[in-house]
Amino acid sequence: DVALGYRVGDVREALPFDKVCSAWLLLGSVGHLLTNDDALQCFQNARKALADGGTLILELPHPRETFRVDGVSEDGWDVPFEGGDLRVRWGAEDDVFDPLTQIRQASVAFEAD
Repeated sequence: DVALGYRVGDVREALPFDKVCSAWLLLGSVGHLLTNDDALQCFQNARKALADGGTLILELPHPRETFRVDGVSEDGWDVPFEGGDLRVRWGAEDDVFDPLTQIRQASVAFEAD
């Protein structure tokens, strides 16, 4: 077993730790940064938190999913959670994509047994 520390927060704000070997931005969280200034602030704060030689890991959707205008695919996974299962799902047929702003309104759902 390995103990891992994590934080949930605004990726534009300074991270509450420093000199970490890796920082992870998961579930496409960087895709919620809608301006260049927000993205720059996020990456600058991640760099300040990383040790020399540390790694920033980004999980991003495939551009095909972000920029398609004919609907979005649904995806997700199930994981054991507190004696049951947790289902994480994202994407729905009625999610909207604006090709001018390149912003998609994406549905996300969490369901637990």
